[in-house]
Amino acid sequence: MDVNDDAGSAGHGLHSNSTIQHGHTVLFKLPNGEVRGIKVERDSVLSLGRVGSFFANELIGQPYGLTHEIHDKKLKRLPPRAMQEIEETDATNELINDGDFVQPLTPAEIEAWKKAGVHASIEQHANYSLKTEYSKEKYKQRKAAKYSKCFETIEPTIFDICDYWFKKDHHRIRDIRTDTLSQMLNLANVRPGGRYIIVDEASGLLVAGVLDRLADPPSGRMHSERQRARLDKRKAASDAVMSIRAELFAGEFDGLLVASEYDAFQIIEALSPYLAGSTSIVVQNQFLQPLANLQAQMRDVSTYLAPSITEGWLRRYQVLPGRTHPTMNTSGSGGFLLHAVKVYVCTILVKEKAANWYLLSVLMLLEERIVKTGKHPAVPTCLCKWIPQELEHPLIPSNNESTKIIDEQKSRG
Repeated sequence: MDVNDDAGSAGHGLHSNSTIQHGHTVLFKLPNGEVRGIKVERDSVLSLGRVGSFFANELIGQPYGLTHEIHDKKLKRLPPRAMQEIEETDATNELINDGDFVQPLTPAEIEAWKKAGVHASIEQHANYSLKTEYSKEKYKQRKAAKYSKCFETIEPTIFDICDYWFKKDHHRIRDIRTDTLSQMLNLANVRPGGRYIIVDEASGLLVAGVLDRLADPPSGRMHSERQRARLDKRKAASDAVMSIRAELFAGEFDGLLVASEYDAFQIIEALSPYLAGSTSIVVQNQFLQPLANLQAQMRDVSTYLAPSITEGWLRRYQVLPGRTHPTMNTSGSGGFLLHAVKVYVCTILVKEKAANWYLLSVLMLLEERIVKTGKHPAVPTCLCKWIPQELEHPLIPSNNESTKIIDEQKSRG
């Protein structure tokens, strides 16, 4: 399995080490809610735009999840901010008239206030006292997002990495949203100790999700292009490839996950022989029609059981005391998923397939009658001509016995 280093480079949080180290790509959450991924290197200066810049050595060795404030390119750790209740008042927003006159400060005065602090600028708003407490809180947050020098480091879990790439460039990860990735892992029954075949063209996101769910360190079976380039000898690289091929050809894998732009049916047909029985097949696509065509093709093959298509739907909520409600904007789609189960099909040698299934159903009824009555009825002579020689059953007479039964009935008739 090949992993693209671009999307996987932020995945240092998948390791047990929860501190920031040299070479890690860290996710920074800015006051305005934007998330940036920046590589931390020793003795360098990291820039966060208008939030400011600081020395990278100040961040190395610090745990993830802390909030820092920039002062003269140095960091000051801030304590966690407690959630505060907002007391409702009788104020309303009906008398507010937004316009240029509501902010009487000039740009030069605003710059001076920025050095003095944010709250002084807030109090200069002409309509500030007319706002409700909720509106005042929103206004404070907007001002803080504009002038604050604080940021938060996010531990790069698989959820945060998927969410970061979906917001930054969702085409790069084939529109795999956080809920879509979780559904793929659940439908494929990914669990610790399992063995899975993954076809990943989502920049390595699907492979990273499976590895995170397995909760096992890579066992040397995963090689990126950069890692292969570091192999000193061609023989070592060849042995590694042959080892992976041998593991694939051994088969009995626990699932197949596909996120690729190529023909999914050809991929499934090529890889399904290496799956164990009753294993899940999960295919993701940004569009519905390719999966609808795939579903029609899989229904014609008895090996694939119950292929079904689903579309994920996600709505985010703001959860605050007295202000819990859905967010105004949401993503349109996280793609579509097709799920099927690979089963073993037991083939029976018959001369007439339809007649054979009818015969077996009759035999089941005869067996049930034997159990109830204790008598052993003969197979109806009208069915004897459909009995294949390769099919053995205790209720089926041999060819000689069938001929004898037919002759006896003719002599009686």
